[in-house]
Amino acid sequence: MHPKTPKWLEDIVDYAGFILDQAAERTLTEYEGNRLVRSAVERGFEIVGEALLRIERTDPVTAARIIDYRQIIGFRNRLVQGTTRPITRWSGRSSGSLCRC
Repeated sequence: MHPKTPKWLEDIVDYAGFILDQAAERTLTEYEGNRLVRSAVERGFEIVGEALLRIERTDPVTAARIIDYRQIIGFRNRLVQGTTRPITRWSGRSSGSLCRC
């Protein structure tokens, strides 16, 4: 295991939890209307994707144990390039929770 892998994994868990917390607390309308929250969530996705990218490059055995890690990295790349947004699948209801869990 690469010496920095544990820190990157910690970052992934931390920011994934942050993203889920923000999603669970807001409706889509509230999320879209709050620029600060949107920016923070997008930054969280970027951090998760970047951490996975670094793990993939330096510790491919660990990366392979993470389900869909390549799709997560790809999402991060599209987000950074401005070709997607974090909320890509939404039921269309503005009163429900942002989290579909």
